[in-house]
Parts: sequence; C-alpha cells; structure tokens
Amino acid sequence: MSEKAFWHSLAKNMSKGKHWREATRHEDKMQAGIADVSFVANNGKHGWIELKQIHEWPKRPATLVRMPHFTPAQRIWLARKGEAGGNTWILIKIHRDVLLFRWQYAPILGILNGEQTRKSALRVWNNRVDYEELGKLLCEK
Repeated sequence: MSEKAFWHSLAKNMSKGKHWREATRHEDKMQAGIADVSFVANNGKHGWIELKQIHEWPKRPATLVRMPHFTPAQRIWLARKGEAGGNTWILIKIHRDVLLFRWQYAPILGILNGEQTRKSALRVWNNRVDYEELGKLLCEK
C-alpha cells in the first residue's frame, strides 16, 4: 500500500466514525514540512497527522527502522506545532502494522531499532486498525 492509499483508507474509515467532521490531505510546496493531513474533530478540536509508509520491518529487531523520507523540515514542523500546543501526530504503516506516535517522537523516529520503535508508539495495531480507538486518541480533549 502506498502512502496515498494509506491516506484513502484512513479518510474512508475515519469518516464512518463519530470522530472526524472533516479531514484534508496537504501537498503544500509553499510551506516546507507541513504535515500530510489536517482534521477537525466532531468535538471541534483541530489536529495534524504526518503519514509515513515503510514496506517492511527490518529482518532483525535490533536493526534500525530507517525513515529516509521523513525530512528534517517535517520533523521541525511537527515539533514547532506540538510545542505551541498543537494536536500533532505521526502515523506510520510498516508492512501490516500501523503505529501511532505523539509529535515528541519526531526527532528520534528513524534512529530507533524495530523493538524500540514498537515500544515508543502510543499504540500499535497489527493487521487491522481499530479506527474507533484511533479516533478517540486523535480527538481526545
């Protein structure tokens, strides 16, 4: 699944729930590092999600989970918004797993091994995302 397909699956499933009022995918060439998705929750809370797609986990748990397409500008953007009180997240699909991270992990994702990456995630869904749970986590007051 590509990052674009990941977005379509997320948008379709989150719109079925009671959490999102609206979500938009961003491809902004004017502002470096802007997150992939902005959303407005049904409770009025706004947020941002950076989506990442990695096709396979490393063969060994001690091997680094490299994220070459997670740019310094994206990491800075997430940290800047998060430090200012923004509701910013990182959602990574690795093979059949989906991992949710708070913005604070932006600086270290890509330098953690497989085991550390799993342990650092707020939530890991194997094979199937629980969109009800994801919506609650993203949109909590």
